Order: sequence, then C-alpha cells, then structure tokens
Amino acid sequence: MLRVCYNGKRAYKSLKLSCSMKFWNEETSEVKSKHPYSINMNAIINQELSSLKALVLDYERTGTPYSAKILVEKISKPQLVTKTLLQLIDERVQYFKNEKGKYNTATGYRTLYNLVKKYVLRDIELFEVNRDWLKDFENFIRKTNKRETSIYKHFCTLKAVFNFAIKEGLLNEDKNPFKNFEQHLDRRTKKRALTFAEILKLMIYFQNKYSFVYPSDFEIHEGLILPPKNVKPIHTDDDEDIDVETIASYLDIFDRLFLTDNQKPYDSKLRSSVRVKQAEKRHLSDPSLAAALLKATPEMLLNDLNTLGFLFEALCERDMKIYAESFDAELYHYQDYNNNEMDAVISLTNGEWCGFEIKLGANQIDAAAQNLTRIRDEIRKDGGKEPAALCVVCGLSNAAYMRPDGVYVVPITALKN
Repeated sequence: MLRVCYNGKRAYKSLKLSCSMKFWNEETSEVKSKHPYSINMNAIINQELSSLKALVLDYERTGTPYSAKILVEKISKPQLVTKTLLQLIDERVQYFKNEKGKYNTATGYRTLYNLVKKYVLRDIELFEVNRDWLKDFENFIRKTNKRETSIYKHFCTLKAVFNFAIKEGLLNEDKNPFKNFEQHLDRRTKKRALTFAEILKLMIYFQNKYSFVYPSDFEIHEGLILPPKNVKPIHTDDDEDIDVETIASYLDIFDRLFLTDNQKPYDSKLRSSVRVKQAEKRHLSDPSLAAALLKATPEMLLNDLNTLGFLFEALCERDMKIYAESFDAELYHYQDYNNNEMDAVISLTNGEWCGFEIKLGANQIDAAAQNLTRIRDEIRKDGGKEPAALCVVCGLSNAAYMRPDGVYVVPITALKN
C-alpha cells in the first residue's frame, strides 16, 4: 500500500503487492533482497514513487493546488503523454508533408514553427501558453513586418495546433489559450493585379531558389516562360525575401486560372542507376499569351530567333500533349543528374515510350539526333527500357524521313492526329 501525506491529510493507493513483515525493510521502505521477487517488487514501488514526485513537481511549477487525495487519484489514472509546443508543431509538419502530401499546409506549419522558435527562449509546454503569451507573440510577429493577413493566418495555424492537442488528450479543454481570446485584425486584402514582369520574377525566384530546375539549365527552361534578359530573381532587387507560402499561393492561382500548364518529369524507371530530376517544366498555357504580353510582332520574332525558338518549343509541346492525350498517352520531359535531357517524352499505356527533341532550324537536327541516340545508348548500357522511337520535330523541314541512325525527323506540319 502506498501512503501519501500532505497538509495533515492522508490517502492510500494499493500497489497490489504483499510480503511478510520479515521481508520488509522499514528504514529503506523496500523489500529485502531475501525475498524471491524483491527486484520486481522494488521496481514497481520505485516507479510509483517517481511518478508521484514528478506530479508534485509539475503542480508546484504551475502553481496548481493539490491534495493527497488528488495526487492518489491522478497517479491511479493513465498519464497523459506530454509534448512541447515545438514538438507538436513539428509533428504536424511531418504529418501533412509525409502522410497527407499537403505540402502547402506543411509549409504553413513550418513557418509557424520557425516564428515560435525565434520568439521563445526555450521550448515550452502547451499549458504555458496563455492569452498574455498569445498577445505578446502577436506583437512579435508584427515587428517582423508581417501584414495583418499573414498574422491572422499564422494564428489560425496555431489555433489548429491547440485544437488538435485537446482532441488527442494532450491538453485539457480549460487550458485552451484561445478560449475568449480576441484579435482585431484587418484581414481585408487590397485587390491588385500582377504585371507580366512580376509574374516572371515570381516564377524565376521560385525555380531558382527552391531548386525546381538546375541552375545550369535555367536559361533553357526559363525560355519557355520567356523572361526578358533584364529580369532578375526578385531577391536581387528587394531587401527582403519572399515567403515561400506567398509564391506557392501565386503559382497555385496561375494553375487554377489555367495560365500555366506544367510538364511533369518522366519518372518511370528509365535508368536505374541515375537519379532523375523531379522538377516540372513550367509553361504558359499557350505560347501566344507570352507573345501577346511581350507585344512581339512577327517581324520582331524573325529578328530574334532565340525567343522564337522558345515559343516554337512551347507550341510543339502543347500540341503534342493534346494529341497524346487523345489516345490515353501522356507527355513528360526527361532530365537526369548527368545533364542528359530530352525536350519531350510520350509515354504509352503499355509502358512504351518515345523521346523527342524540338528544334526550330534544320541546322540543329544533327546535334538533336546525336543527343537522343547518346541517351538511348546510355539507357541501353544501364539495362533500362529503350525508347520505341526517337524523333526530332523541326520547324524548317519540308518532309518527314528517318535518318541512318534510326532517328525520325518530322516537320511541325506533320503534327496532327
């Protein structure tokens, strides 16, 4: 029997253990070693005493009133699993990222984690967060030049953390700091439109900083969205960085408005020993949008074959995607970390695939064909699945034909279903 005494009051808890008095040591309050089960019995006794001492320390630290009866009742119930605020936020990051695949939501929790970590001097328990803490935290975020809409979003995320903690039994309902907590934030967002240059800056910044394309390939792939040569990543012009959530939100809006139509990477096991890049190629949904935004006339494009080449590649890939989908095939692009790259890959439902290079001028056909055959040979050497066909789509070719190396050359006029 465990006896608990406090302020002259006593309470008892049965440990469901018993032994003869001759085996009990009054001085050390332990079972004597002569007892055959002394080690196990003493372990149980010490565990109960440790739980009791830890509970008393928690009550003293938090200023919670208690009695002998409360202590006994508390240690007689299954104990709650405790987690710190930063631990719980980090767990939510991993949950949304790894289990749910909601990367934008996970990013929101990660941003909150970083803000809390900067604010607190040490990791804190959930019950230590109260209304005063919330007010001070709000002022801290405001000093980081966050807008009120951002502050509101961070507090919504924080509130979700505490709602989850209560639901999981990690915090009592009466300890919810958001109970009767009010904020007076102006959540209205001034309606404003992005200029074309700003859209390009965002897309360049997102790809450049967050490694969705390789820096060595930046000019080629950015050409598909046609950034002017004088447009730099946005962080080179501004003193402050852009929050990744903001950029992701803009790109999501572009997708939902069908302003962009991205080309996914071909991640089938083409080459088992070489890692394939998982970045999407970002396109405007129609190259005519880029031409219109650039105010590019036919004469201007004829005098700038580099820009015209980018537009031509985007045009071909748009049409190839439409034709491929008509017979349940899909259009991808291919690029690995050995800098092997194909402009387009069409994957069929039976697992067969075809590789394409897209070139505006006939003088580029030889180089494009050599690139395709080199990749094919490396895939063959690695024991990967070879392409069913290789093809160069050309803008300035009069007829379709097959080269001696087996690569087809097809003019753009042959792109029809």
